[in-house]
Amino acid sequence: MKVAVWLNEDIDKQVGGGFSYSDRLVELIDEKEFSKDLELIFLARKPLKAKYKKPVLILNSRSELKMPFFHKILIGFFNKIKIFNNISVRLKNKHKKKVNAAEIKELQINHVHVIYYLFQTMQSVPNFPFIATNWDLGHLSMHAFPEVSNDACFAKREKWYHTTFKKALAVFVESESGKREVTNYLNVNEARIFVTPIFPGKVIHVDLSFDIQTKILSKLGLKSQKYFFYPAQFWAHKNHYNLIQGFKLFSSIEKDVKLVLTGSDKGNLNYILSLIEKEELTESVKYLGFVELDAMNTLYRNALALVMPTCLGPTNMPLLEARALDCPVLCSDIEGHKEQMGDGALYFNPLLSDDIYNAMIKITDADYRNALLARAHLELSSSVFEEKKSMNILDENLLEISNYRNCWNYIDEIEY
Repeated sequence: MKVAVWLNEDIDKQVGGGFSYSDRLVELIDEKEFSKDLELIFLARKPLKAKYKKPVLILNSRSELKMPFFHKILIGFFNKIKIFNNISVRLKNKHKKKVNAAEIKELQINHVHVIYYLFQTMQSVPNFPFIATNWDLGHLSMHAFPEVSNDACFAKREKWYHTTFKKALAVFVESESGKREVTNYLNVNEARIFVTPIFPGKVIHVDLSFDIQTKILSKLGLKSQKYFFYPAQFWAHKNHYNLIQGFKLFSSIEKDVKLVLTGSDKGNLNYILSLIEKEELTESVKYLGFVELDAMNTLYRNALALVMPTCLGPTNMPLLEARALDCPVLCSDIEGHKEQMGDGALYFNPLLSDDIYNAMIKITDADYRNALLARAHLELSSSVFEEKKSMNILDENLLEISNYRNCWNYIDEIEY
């Protein structure tokens, strides 16, 4: 089976975990020697900047099949005067179908059997067999936070999951918890859902000397093991609010320990910054924005602990990154986190600031901290949430999927 892995090199790295995971996944796929019955290539619509060991197929149909100039004029005119919208839609759809058929032909000529999309809610070539990736079902699995409940986002997710998603030849999820979410919320046959475990990002492979780490900390105004660390985009579901409330209680007792926040603004930053000011914590809470890998690695390695009160699962990369870099993990007591970390983390109710506070106090005890790290190391030794094991499982999953895909040849005619 020939698998074409869809690449999106223009994805902004400030997207967060989605970028970090797929970025490392592409590297691992490129490096791995898959089973002899599998052939993996990369697929895109425009030339790629990075160089890869595996072959790259560039689809040219979209750039070659330009919409007729007269059709563009008509569409622009009808849109401007806001009449005959149905004609505009028909012209656009006709062109899309023509391009779709041509791209499918390109894939057939190059003997591609299936496209593997690394990002959630993605299908770039309709009507061609594909493997979907699913990170979460947040619009159904958690409370109605604005980022998943507003009309546009909720409608987009619902349309995707109840139309395109269910057409996937297979669905890759990151954990058994994620698999249960898909079967429970979407009623999808579990035989079509394959667990390909999530793993840490590139940050764990950064190798910095003690002196360099010290310089980075000094530049940031921090001291080793004198701060808690929370790397997260500023979405409402990341639950910075209850973290700040819990840290306020902690700070009243341990005044020399800071809270460090990193991540890009997704609409909730000003609210959290105003909360920090209101609670008179501006000297104790440091917001660093988006930081590069060297600083991220240093922040993990030297933190008193990672504290992650997110309301969204089932899995999260920072837990695995912290564990790999000897940083104790305090996190939400959601099912996926427990699957990832086992006995190697201290769990709390993310909606109870007192619970977060108690976890922070507990980790300041050196004996408890060392014992938690020891349990984390033991869990890591047998965990499937690491690169090599995940790639081996990916290989096994693709082989199993090939048993289904080999049941038919390439599509000779496309029907719409």
